[in-house]
Amino acid sequence: MVLQRLLVVGIYGISLPGDVLIFYVTKRGSRRLGGKFVGAYRVASEWFREEKLLWPDEAREGSVKYPWRVRLELLKLGVADYSELALD
Repeated sequence: MVLQRLLVVGIYGISLPGDVLIFYVTKRGSRRLGGKFVGAYRVASEWFREEKLLWPDEAREGSVKYPWRVRLELLKLGVADYSELALD
């Protein structure tokens, strides 16, 4: 049910203050961190719209592509393979 809701409304409609987001780097584009979990953050605000350039591709193009933002609180940084975390 959660995955279905995520596909329909995107992350904007499913993550709420207090939720924990786990960041995973896809294998494409990063040799050292690709395929690894790299951090956990708690959602610390409601979603808000901001028209300030933030990401490198926005700065290059001179326009805001990702206006919906949320404040995050760092819980833990580190690098872990899925195999280190998975229960057998």
